[in-house]
Amino acid sequence: ERQGLSQQMSTFLLREYRTACLRRNDVAQASLLNQLLRLHINAKQFDAADKLMSKTEFPEAISNNQLVRYLYYSGRVQAVQLDYSAAFASATQAQRKAPTG
Repeated sequence: ERQGLSQQMSTFLLREYRTACLRRNDVAQASLLNQLLRLHINAKQFDAADKLMSKTEFPEAISNNQLVRYLYYSGRVQAVQLDYSAAFASATQAQRKAPTG
């Protein structure tokens, strides 16, 4: 990211995400989806992040940490898209599910 390779990273991560979907690897799907969202948010590509969230589905029965990251990133995207009620719901749910200590 620091070297300006976000477009190449995005292409690579999307390709790996497609592969994980075809292989039904839920752990890889969740991790790659979070990485893609983070990459779009850091590059200020909120429309791309919103489109990615609308076209994908977060896998069920995945680790709590990955779910909290997804909720946090989706809340940030929703807040920028001016969907404040959904952003608040995502942020609240992420806060409740976040590990304490």
